[in-house]
Amino acid sequence: MVWCSRADSKQGVASVTAKLTREKLSHVIDKDRIAKADDGSPMTVCPISPEETAAVLSLAGREGWTVHVKGSGSWVKDHAPTDLVLATTGLVSPLSVRRDDLVATVPAGIVWTSLEAELADNGAWIPVDPPGRERTVGSVLATASTTSLRSGFGGVRDQVVGLSFVTGNGRIVKVGGEVVKNVAGFDLAKMAIGSFGAFGVIVSANFRLRAKPQDEATFVSEGSSAALLERAWLLLESGLNPAGLELIAPDMHVHDPWTLAVRLLGSEGSVASDREVFERDSVWRLLEPDKSKTFWSMLRHGISEGPVGIRIGSLIRDVSLSLSMVETLPAFVSAAVAGGITRANGHLTLDDILRIRRIAAEHNQPVTVERAPWKILKQVGHTNPRQESTSSITANLTATFDPYGTLSTTLTPNS
Repeated sequence: MVWCSRADSKQGVASVTAKLTREKLSHVIDKDRIAKADDGSPMTVCPISPEETAAVLSLAGREGWTVHVKGSGSWVKDHAPTDLVLATTGLVSPLSVRRDDLVATVPAGIVWTSLEAELADNGAWIPVDPPGRERTVGSVLATASTTSLRSGFGGVRDQVVGLSFVTGNGRIVKVGGEVVKNVAGFDLAKMAIGSFGAFGVIVSANFRLRAKPQDEATFVSEGSSAALLERAWLLLESGLNPAGLELIAPDMHVHDPWTLAVRLLGSEGSVASDREVFERDSVWRLLEPDKSKTFWSMLRHGISEGPVGIRIGSLIRDVSLSLSMVETLPAFVSAAVAGGITRANGHLTLDDILRIRRIAAEHNQPVTVERAPWKILKQVGHTNPRQESTSSITANLTATFDPYGTLSTTLTPNS
């Protein structure tokens, strides 16, 4: 039996009584996977298969219920009032690792750190280092969030060759392929990743695998943000392609220095060759292996601190402009320089987000609100419809895959 946690929010829609909801749900899912809600919070269901997920959403569509989808609950603490919470933590099997095909099929309820450990035992690796603690695979895919490895390997979308999701009206949709050479329908998979659940509940994904890195080294340099950005650009122009190239603001912006960190990953030979570049220059300092591991772990956790998190996309040479929008905020500020992503995580206000969106729109830089309290998110949405070039496509896809508005998402303001 899968343990199913109760919803975090105490906000429920009064028109749906717990008794009636439970009775109807018991026809499509085992009673043991329905969590009672005696405190006024919405009832929680915990399906263990795509078919059960589809049955729950089909019922919700027919009944006119709204559904909030959650993973472990560690990323989003507050959500919109809904009739029902659907927890994906029961979607944990089957996990299939096929090294010969360089693909792993991963259920959405598996915690990402557990997936990393399982793949490591098989000598395999996915170059994604999502922020936060105890996040599920489905949560990482829904938000498309990653940290330092984006610079060297691309974003979450670049690691997925196919996925399965359940639409708001209970259809199971499979897109993409199961092996790297078969990528038919991959564009729709890319749209679903980072859609914050607007099209459906992601239930599994086929990830592209790489061999586990044999060696690793981290070098850091300190100084002003302008000087370090110039140093980063020179590195990239030299042809070096580090796994991570991260610029991190000083704690609470009290004073310089900023930190530029370079992460080298790969075979022993390739890492040794790249190390020589940094060891010849006194501006770089090598971190000991244990300190290196702690450094990158702290970065992942720092990006998840505070109630609000945003990311700004830009061309590499425009990262300095993105940083200027957020560097004075009471937030943890960092940038994956080669990936063109600047992040701010902390106590941002509604006015902060609106100001950043306004400036970013003038320079054609998309701003994504990765998480925020419901009172803020409902006014700004995860994406800005006036900025995102794919907004009309997204709206049409949402209407197609969630025609009854069952899934409680706020992809755009008041959506």
